[in-house]
Amino acid sequence: MDTTRRSFMAGSAGIGASLAVLASSGAEAKAATRTALIASDFGAKPGRSKAQTDALQKAIHAAIKQKRPLFLPGGTYFTNTLSIRGTLHLMGVPGQTQIVAAGGKSLLLVEDTKTVVLDGLTFNGNFAAPLGETLGGLVECRGTSALRIERCSFLRSRRSGLSLKGCGGTVTGSRFAENRNAGLFSIDSTGMTITGNLVEKCENNGILIWQSKKRRDGSIVAQNRIRSIDAKDGGSGQNGNGINIYRAAHVTVSDNVISACKFSAVRCNSGDNVQITGNNCSDLHEVALYVEFAFQGAVVSNNIVDTAAIGIAITNLNDGGRLAVCSGNLIRNITRKRFNDGWGVGIGADGDTALAGNVVENAARSGIALGWGQYLQNAVATGNMIKDCPIGVEATTTKGAGRAMISNNMISGAKKGAIFGMHWNKPATGDLAKPGVPQPGNLTVSGNQVV
Repeated sequence: MDTTRRSFMAGSAGIGASLAVLASSGAEAKAATRTALIASDFGAKPGRSKAQTDALQKAIHAAIKQKRPLFLPGGTYFTNTLSIRGTLHLMGVPGQTQIVAAGGKSLLLVEDTKTVVLDGLTFNGNFAAPLGETLGGLVECRGTSALRIERCSFLRSRRSGLSLKGCGGTVTGSRFAENRNAGLFSIDSTGMTITGNLVEKCENNGILIWQSKKRRDGSIVAQNRIRSIDAKDGGSGQNGNGINIYRAAHVTVSDNVISACKFSAVRCNSGDNVQITGNNCSDLHEVALYVEFAFQGAVVSNNIVDTAAIGIAITNLNDGGRLAVCSGNLIRNITRKRFNDGWGVGIGADGDTALAGNVVENAARSGIALGWGQYLQNAVATGNMIKDCPIGVEATTTKGAGRAMISNNMISGAKKGAIFGMHWNKPATGDLAKPGVPQPGNLTVSGNQVV
């Protein structure tokens, strides 16, 4: 009798301590703990070595039915797939409540509900057998329009950490680490806000914002730290990116700190009206900031790039990629060789693009490159400062190329020459910044200062 009482008292003390930790984290959490159901009351006890799927699912059903929060005290819970199909606030103790895969297609599946809150939970896949039927996440949410995830961790998935399909809401203050595909994969979003998270040591991508066809997405990806992103599945750019946007329009990527990615810090493929602003990017192995293929409209401004194979590329006029502003960026140390040609350019652009007020220093080939072959249309480079690049500005003069204007730039330390017309990758003119050198018909060069 005494042993039973002691066990009960010890368990109660543990739950009380967990609730105290949670309540201290904010007024909302404190209010939730007062009305919450406790998972242990339904037989889910932390620390057991066997899966507790039935007990945890029973607790979830009860909380949904009673319209009350559900609290999981600190400790480890092994489970197969759990399901949420109703409004629920599921909470644990940040860094202490661990939900660990014992099998199943995912750890948690959220569907057929609009409102779900996940708070203070760690989801650990432990590299168990591949999870997910289609999305492949430790946690999969489908069609949840008011989703809120905060202070959670998504670790060691053989696929992605968190997968969202057709969702809207927020993901904040969470950690995504050691996932073998991506940290967070959002497809067909109705507008996610993804802020203040840490994404690291993922094997293919950090954050994916995709649409299954070209259309509005409206997500905001801001103030995240993203680092050490590999490209284990290879490819020519679909992997190895800190943030990857595909077909998603009206997406804002701002104020992120991104480093050590095998390809790009931010890569936008065919996303319209995308803003990439104020990001701090370093140690990239390909193009640091890449806007490519069939995009229509992009602003790339006020970013810092230090160490990459190419600083910024706004390209693929041949695929309909056009209409961009590239301004106020600081690009330096573009000296990293990549595994194909074309490296060493600070900023490259080709279709209906204005480059203004940028600073490029120490690019291995050229500070600015306008067009490639016949692919050039209405490009402007004005008011930029280019320092210590072998060529200051290069612009294509290949037959069929459209027009470009190069004016009022400051070019310093260009040992091969300040401004050249190019035929593909070879100079086709003399230095156009020098007096008396004939200008090609498609280029207007004026007012540049060479020192």
